[in-house]
Amino acid sequence: EGRYVELRFDKPGTKLSIISCYFPSGSSGEERQQAKFRFLDLIYPHLTQLKNERDYILCGDVNIAHKEIDLKNW
Repeated sequence: EGRYVELRFDKPGTKLSIISCYFPSGSSGEERQQAKFRFLDLIYPHLTQLKNERDYILCGDVNIAHKEIDLKNW
């Protein structure tokens, strides 16, 4: 969990990163939710800084559901 892989494609005038990331799940209890919050506190500034340097596409499993329909077992 918390895995992050980034591929960088740079050529004159273009900088692009493709990121695959697995965000921790917080669904199994309060301790796991706190681990997820710690990960989010670390990844957000990184992605914000990266956005200032290059374009990127973030792919992966972020373990965040917006609505009840987004989960198998709400």
